[in-house]
Amino acid sequence: MEPSCSQPNKSATQSFSSTPWTAQVAIRRKYECDYAEIFVNTPDSYAEVFSQYTHFVLFGSVFYNVKLVSLQILLLKVAKMVGCRTLLVGNQQGFEQDIQFKSGVDVVVSAIDSDPIVAIDLLEENGFFSDSDYQGPKQYSKKDIRSKKHFCNGISFLKSRKDICRFDYWSSPYNFKQRIVSVGTGCPFGCTFCPSQNSIWSSKSADQIVNEVAFWKGTAIDLLTAEFFLNRKWLEKTLDALASAYIPIWMRVQGRIDSIHRNLDLLPLCKKAGIEMIYVGLESASDRVMETCNKSNNQTWRVEEIIQVARQNNIGINLNLMVGFPEDDEDSLNETYEFIKRYPYASTASFFRPIPGTSIIQEMKNSGLPFEGNIDLDGYLKHYSNRWTDGVHLPTKYLSKDRVVYWKQKFDELMKERSIPFLHFLTHEDISHRIKQRRKRNG
Repeated sequence: MEPSCSQPNKSATQSFSSTPWTAQVAIRRKYECDYAEIFVNTPDSYAEVFSQYTHFVLFGSVFYNVKLVSLQILLLKVAKMVGCRTLLVGNQQGFEQDIQFKSGVDVVVSAIDSDPIVAIDLLEENGFFSDSDYQGPKQYSKKDIRSKKHFCNGISFLKSRKDICRFDYWSSPYNFKQRIVSVGTGCPFGCTFCPSQNSIWSSKSADQIVNEVAFWKGTAIDLLTAEFFLNRKWLEKTLDALASAYIPIWMRVQGRIDSIHRNLDLLPLCKKAGIEMIYVGLESASDRVMETCNKSNNQTWRVEEIIQVARQNNIGINLNLMVGFPEDDEDSLNETYEFIKRYPYASTASFFRPIPGTSIIQEMKNSGLPFEGNIDLDGYLKHYSNRWTDGVHLPTKYLSKDRVVYWKQKFDELMKERSIPFLHFLTHEDISHRIKQRRKRNG
């Protein structure tokens, strides 16, 4: 089960993610199972349904709000109560033990930047899906789950088409629907604030990516991987395959500044492949701040050249920004502010938040910076789960909490005054127009 990806309800952000369906296919290789979606507003009368099954697998979401996490814990508790063996697969952001304690779930798989298919293989080897007692590990982290030659081992959500070929996956405009096709996982770099740090990078094959992208022709999707531009050989092969397929599509990707800059000559091919937007991890325009976060190849001159080449190829750029790093001071934030004034390619600035499991946590402790006791699950959800709001946030070594909030608001005001170029590409009407142009151009 998955909460919740496709209910046609415009009051909430909807998304399609290929990974849960891929994992479901992996389980179905050997076992009979059903797939269902649980919506946040569904009445909590699940026991009658769950009691029909011996095993319960929940594909959990990123922890954005207390309500969704409470629902996941409730589902697992009910499944345990009626005698199901329970498994939670998802991005647990370092809270595996907290989730197990609160829900009683038998096994937790932390699937951020790891391959859930490998985890399912390991669970099968340890007898989790059998009727006998399970004697395997209670937790699988990204360190336990090493990807095989290709991410998802060639298993595709396309083999579950009967579950996803429904009106609500096709009829919603892009500004109300996110379609996410996972093309890879992992990032080998060691940015101290990032939960993906020092994880193994692997990818799907170019042929599989083309087939999965073609399934969503005529719409817009995210090609999801933490570092799209890391491996040039894979990148060229994938872009060539997508460009040769002439798929009427609108796609966006993300990458590090140094990786994108290293592959600037491939941006024309990105355009031909259907990539219209690139998310660039700027975070801060201060070299000093980024160096303390082990992201030293983040120089702004690279960003300037990326923007120049992207503009030449009519590709949108969106710079990711974070406010309130431990080393942020008035000078560093002003440096970033002035850079964004010159290059208004950022749509939002988020507060820095200390994510459990990242190495920056220990660095903050060593520096004596306060956490306000909010790095357990309850505290994190209360104070940090929404990094865009003006809630309780942390001081830096040099700034009070009030000054951090002041700078966040200053960035917000700047972005309202100077809307970023290419942002109009994100409207449903413009995406539809560009897809039509692409159809016409490709004959």
